Amino acid sequence: MSVRNVIATFALVFSFAFPVFAPVQAAETDTSNDRAEILSTDIPEAMEVGQSYTVEIRVKNAGSTTWTKQEGIGLGSRHRNWANHRAELDPGDKIKPGESVMFRFRVTAPSQSGSYDFQWQMQRDDRFFGPPTTLHRIIVESGSNRVKFIGQVVPSAMDVGGEYTIMVQYKNLGKTTWSGAGGYQLVAQNPANNKTWGIDRVKFEPDQNVGPGEVATIRFKVRAPLQPGDYEFQWQLYNDKLGFFGERTPAQRVVVGGAGRGNDAEFVMQELPGLVNAPTPYTVLKGGQNFQVKVMFKNVGTTTWKPGSHKLTSQKPRNNLNWFIDRVDLGSRDEVKPGEFKTFTFTAVAPAQPGIYDFEWQLYQEGIGWFGATSPTVKITVR
Repeated sequence: MSVRNVIATFALVFSFAFPVFAPVQAAETDTSNDRAEILSTDIPEAMEVGQSYTVEIRVKNAGSTTWTKQEGIGLGSRHRNWANHRAELDPGDKIKPGESVMFRFRVTAPSQSGSYDFQWQMQRDDRFFGPPTTLHRIIVESGSNRVKFIGQVVPSAMDVGGEYTIMVQYKNLGKTTWSGAGGYQLVAQNPANNKTWGIDRVKFEPDQNVGPGEVATIRFKVRAPLQPGDYEFQWQLYNDKLGFFGERTPAQRVVVGGAGRGNDAEFVMQELPGLVNAPTPYTVLKGGQNFQVKVMFKNVGTTTWKPGSHKLTSQKPRNNLNWFIDRVDLGSRDEVKPGEFKTFTFTAVAPAQPGIYDFEWQLYQEGIGWFGATSPTVKITVR
């Protein structure tokens, strides 16, 4: 029996032994007649708990059939968080090939504070087709302090006891002004108030005022632990009167000391069949289709990548076998020195099960862990 048949048999047995839950249970398809193109979106960046908001999504009919409500054409939600899960065409709408339609509808924010995925896609009855909208992460909170994490600059590797400059950015989507005088600060998490990095909080400067709609840029210095190892780096906004609020920064794993310090990688390019890079990278493949992939990274660290040690690994989730391959080794004679480029070329296989899958890769060193930038996530629709 071939390796692929063994994997398929195992997956079938596993699916009977354990129930699998997906955010949306609708079938996936992208027939030759039903095609769509997302032209524009107008989606709130943040919402208040339980409040309703207007969303606008313009879609072009890129297929060969006319869209009508009677034919079951509509816009469906990929995530069941928003009370309204479908936007319908008007009864008299007839959207011919090449024409576009604006879906304007209301959604209601969840009843619990948190960070929620927001993404929509065209449907014929309960079957999705065409690319989905860009995946938005919407912050849902109560009160006047609403926050959106923008980004952070954190080394993936540090020397024991070394001092490093960190930058964290948050956007103020609320109604209040953040200021040092008002007791606003950034506090270490995972666990809360830990002093792993020499400090546990960074207060806003006395004259720093971040009004609604503005971005707070917080720069500060940390000192790496004195013991080599892997550490989590994560922070969250805090106010003396309100406590913690807003989403935490993504938990970043930092390698301190050891042979892996100095590892870093910069994404350069990737190639897949039919890849469209804007606004969100996506492509459409047939189930079980073999396809060629090229992913290029630049070594921007201080260590040399060596065969048997450094390799490219699948992400979202880590080491997944969705593509019948979870790692790509360097060639037996490959050594990628600092400043040099490496193109990983390999063959992947699309899953047999229709759906939308994340395609993302990152560098890894045996015994040390993952490091550097990831390749941009490609949304692959398998039909």
